[in-house]
Amino acid sequence: MIKHIVLVQFKENVEKEVKDYTKEMLESLKEKIDLIKHLEVGIRMDDANKEYEMGLYTEFDTKEDLDNYEKDPKHLDVVDKIIGNINKLLIFNYEI
Repeated sequence: MIKHIVLVQFKENVEKEVKDYTKEMLESLKEKIDLIKHLEVGIRMDDANKEYEMGLYTEFDTKEDLDNYEKDPKHLDVVDKIIGNINKLLIFNYEI
């Protein structure tokens, strides 16, 4: 099983509505891409790390599935719609 975690840092002055839209777009990937076995999107709940405000957690059966997900046109479409409001991403993948 492959775990794929993405932490999102928004650009300064991004409004709550835009962050909500980003969350909805990320959550929509589960219904659009069958390779995703599990998906969660969360918003930071405390001040433990103020640098990142949102996290995406996904699971895939294999590394090949993750690679195909990253190239999937449905994934790339969502990225294109939200990337303009994002300052930085931290991506961490691991296998169990």
